[in-house]
Amino acid sequence: MVKSQKLRRSRGATLMLVRVVVLVIVVVVGVAFFWFSQIFGGGRELSHANDAGVMSVAKAALRNPKKDALQFDNPDVGTNFALLGGNPRSLNLMTYNRLFAQALIVALNARDEGTADAATNAK
Repeated sequence: MVKSQKLRRSRGATLMLVRVVVLVIVVVVGVAFFWFSQIFGGGRELSHANDAGVMSVAKAALRNPKKDALQFDNPDVGTNFALLGGNPRSLNLMTYNRLFAQALIVALNARDEGTADAATNAK
């Protein structure tokens, strides 16, 4: 009888040890999963913050290097391009396509006119 009681206690202790080890493994796996999800989620958050910063710099680069159309030495620039910059007449990268189209129109008109004054104004 004494031997069977000792065997039962030994089995109970082994079962308790197995339960504790399984619980520790489950907790470690859960913590590792949470840690990896935080790392990968943080990388995504960092990527979004980086994209927002780049967009802000790009938007500022489009608007900030500007010049008033009436500040050019050639008065024809002011007359030909002042209305393209909008209300404050500031020419920047956002108005570049309009400036290019207007310059092309002026150059084509000067070529069609064919006079020396038109060629000088087109330059």
